[in-house]
Amino acid sequence: MRASFLSFLVGGLIVSWTWLSSGRVEPTSQELQQTLAKLEESLSVRSREVTTDRSAGRWLLQEGFHHPDRDGAWTSQSTATIRFISEKFDDLRAIKVAMVPLLSTDRRSVAVTLKSSVDQVTTLLNSEETILIAVDGSANQRIQVLCDDPVTPYELGLGLDLRRQCVKVRSLELVGE
Repeated sequence: MRASFLSFLVGGLIVSWTWLSSGRVEPTSQELQQTLAKLEESLSVRSREVTTDRSAGRWLLQEGFHHPDRDGAWTSQSTATIRFISEKFDDLRAIKVAMVPLLSTDRRSVAVTLKSSVDQVTTLLNSEETILIAVDGSANQRIQVLCDDPVTPYELGLGLDLRRQCVKVRSLELVGE
């Protein structure tokens, strides 16, 4: 027993000496924060499937969205991505995107741009609005929602919510020929 304890102690000393002499330095606070940010980003990129009462088909929220509510999902960054999948329409030509902006008495409108593979639409939202954007007709669509200034409801004096938000995507509607 004494020999095994002694070999364990010597082994531990060798490992400790090797680690200390290798010049290893503990990560700085900034390095830890960067690693945490990368981890959070990789977790937020998970697709979340959403179905609301107002949408036909399936849409997947990808990077740039908060977890969905019952009536839609808030964008959380200046760029958010929606993937929409529908096998029902062979003549798909456009998608209507219903959105509502985060507004207050000091913030009366929000500039929003929607981008698809074949179209780009920019508008100034001051209430719930449905925007029509052309798509390429394939069953698998990707739409980007671009917003200049995501802010927190707290910053606008609307409550204690500290999550950055810009617009809530409420529904998608397919438009054929």
